[in-house]
Amino acid sequence: MSPSISWIDRESFASLVRRMQTPAERAPKASAPPSTAAPSAAPPTAASPSVHVPRPSAPAPTLTPFVAPEGSIDERAAALLEWMGEQLPGDTAFVTDEHGLAVVERNANVELLATSAALMRTVRELHDILPTIQDHITLSLSPTHTLSFALAESDWGHFGAGVVSSGRLAEDAMTALTTAVRDTFEKKNGSPR
Repeated sequence: MSPSISWIDRESFASLVRRMQTPAERAPKASAPPSTAAPSAAPPTAASPSVHVPRPSAPAPTLTPFVAPEGSIDERAAALLEWMGEQLPGDTAFVTDEHGLAVVERNANVELLATSAALMRTVRELHDILPTIQDHITLSLSPTHTLSFALAESDWGHFGAGVVSSGRLAEDAMTALTTAVRDTFEKKNGSPR
């Protein structure tokens, strides 16, 4: 990894992340003494109005696992995009390389493709600090649009696939998408599968 000019010390940050994941840190804290202030008319909200927390999509039917066809990488990537359209909600889907260049896409704009490169870099850097992190991420684009993005490393490099939908994809869908990306770009016997 290239040297960073960031003021954040990697070792200190990694230590902080590890401490945050210990059971002692997850233990409930003692509650604060009751307030003597008059109760407010409106109940507190979980998130401020300017922060959108992606809501899970409605439970999806069981996903049909992706099976990468024999053929060129282009043919396999096209099959992946078709599978995404059939199995995952959303009108926008894309597969990119680690630089954000579209391998295949449906209704994806240049901003989404550039975002995919940034997400891949971010998740790979987080893997250096916390290897147990998932290979997928969800990003709220607006109150009504959520990007679900999965990435995988292969012999051909890093690739990612994203879908924009009305809510966060379920964990099993994200895991299936990650596996599908990896299978699409897998080599066998030194050549594309």
